[in-house]
Amino acid sequence: MCISASPGYCCPAAQGSRSASTGSLLREMWRTAASLELLPIHTKTELGDSLVRNVKAGQFSHSDLWCLSRIGAREAALWSINQVIPPITATRMG
Repeated sequence: MCISASPGYCCPAAQGSRSASTGSLLREMWRTAASLELLPIHTKTELGDSLVRNVKAGQFSHSDLWCLSRIGAREAALWSINQVIPPITATRMG
């Protein structure tokens, strides 16, 4: 799973100049992906790794930090324990 402003993905920037709405669209896509509790662990790991790279590069927003915390949530409240990211993955930084 990839959420980016690269051509070929569902973003206005793929069709022309980058606009303010592109940033809003990407934030909304990230929040949606982070809220999907039943994603496979490898997908959650890929998303989390991408967010960690952005944070380390200093290219992140407050909503990115929320998304990272949701993806790395360690408590299985409403889903099966096998949908929780392993501790070693949730605690590493990149």
